[in-house]
Amino acid sequence: MSTTVRAMLSLAVALIASASAEAETRGAQLAAACFSCHQSAPGSAGIPPIGRTQGGIETAMLAYRSDAGRSQIMHVVAAALTPAEISDVARYLAAQP
Repeated sequence: MSTTVRAMLSLAVALIASASAEAETRGAQLAAACFSCHQSAPGSAGIPPIGRTQGGIETAMLAYRSDAGRSQIMHVVAAALTPAEISDVARYLAAQP
């Protein structure tokens, strides 16, 4: 393998790692707002805890984003996020213990 190809592959790996770290940081920052209402344990005054899979969180958030009838508060929160941000938040939250 040539030096140029190796350098390009190294750069690609570094860019992917950087983008992944950036998405994780963005997910953590956005998810901080979730914990102002949601708790990690059951019993939080009718507000369900966050403890789902990434796909489950994304599906719920996209549903809230398109339907204000389910929960006005969650509709406003979800509508303020882009699909990429929803994915970042869901990935972060699903990785939490």
